[in-house]
Amino acid sequence: MDRQLEAYERPKGIDAAAHQATLAAGGRTFAVMGIDIAAPIYPAENRPLAKAILSPGGALLSQFWPTSPPAKYTFPRRNLVTSGTRASGPG
Repeated sequence: MDRQLEAYERPKGIDAAAHQATLAAGGRTFAVMGIDIAAPIYPAENRPLAKAILSPGGALLSQFWPTSPPAKYTFPRRNLVTSGTRASGPG
């Protein structure tokens, strides 16, 4: 699997690693972002990953108003949304 991940930036965190593993296995995924939907992807090294998530029909989601600036509280709030999601599909 390590060679399959070379197509994307190396994961920095557990979220990036999970998205990359899902994509490498041929799955679709969605990312809950800690920034507004109109902002550039943060951190910048995840921009190729964001494109890879969208390519097979995945999604980028945000609970924040477009153009609201990132702040210390946005990522912990994002974690609440992330914790409420689960895998969907068969099973």
